Amino acid sequence: MQLAKQGGMVRRKKAGNRYSVRKDRAGAAVKAIAAGGRGLLPAFLKTMTIGGSVVLAVVFFLVVSCGLLIGYRYLTHHEYFALKKLEVSGNKRLANVEVLSAAGVALGQNTLELNMRDVESGLLANPWVERAMVKRVLPSTFRITIFERTPRYWRRKNDELYYADAQGRTIAPVTANQFSSMPLLEEQADMNDGAVFSRLPELTSLLADAGLPLTVQHASWIRASQAGEIELRFDDAGLTMGLGTDDLDGNVQRLSLVYQDLVRRGELNRVKALRAHGRRVWVQTHGSAAG
Repeated sequence: MQLAKQGGMVRRKKAGNRYSVRKDRAGAAVKAIAAGGRGLLPAFLKTMTIGGSVVLAVVFFLVVSCGLLIGYRYLTHHEYFALKKLEVSGNKRLANVEVLSAAGVALGQNTLELNMRDVESGLLANPWVERAMVKRVLPSTFRITIFERTPRYWRRKNDELYYADAQGRTIAPVTANQFSSMPLLEEQADMNDGAVFSRLPELTSLLADAGLPLTVQHASWIRASQAGEIELRFDDAGLTMGLGTDDLDGNVQRLSLVYQDLVRRGELNRVKALRAHGRRVWVQTHGSAAG
């Protein structure tokens, strides 16, 4: 506090007025808010606009999704798309009813409800089906085309006879309603039969090219021998043929020449076995063997 002299009187001079200070501070605060308000209001409105857009987008998405779901359910239950015609082609061993059962397709089903991948998987699960193609023709037709595996041989598996393909791979059990007589692939526990049987397509082609009347399909049984040969037994001709696998092509050619020579000389009926192995051919007759 200071003392001031005025008109012979001494007056006290206050350092400041608390009320005035508070008023000044409040005014400054109001001014600051007023000054900053020009940026706060647009920002607030902008936030409200973005939030509203998000809400509208979510609502729109839900409405569209519900509409699509309702539309899908309507179409997949409408009689217009019910199956009225089922076409099956390519099947020779499998009956149409077996193909449709494997595919899981039946008349009256809604074609739009069918999952094409599931239909193909069901078909391929059948051992006779090698490949399959499916197609729906709207509004009410379904087409199935299958490519069956072709059996060439019989093969034993777990004391049961199975059909096998050209490479000796098993297909399905031999049954009375699907019976076909075929050469039997005889297996031996100590032999690598799989490697030998995988060469059967090659042997079939070589025998056909050599002009021999005895083909793989004429054989009663086929097996791998301990000597590294493919043995074929022809019961109708009473003849066993052995071919070394180390030079299969050359052995077929050599055996074919000997066979044709025996036919010319009229001695084939005396022959019990012919073997071509190691660039040589052995002829075994019913009474003796000669090389």
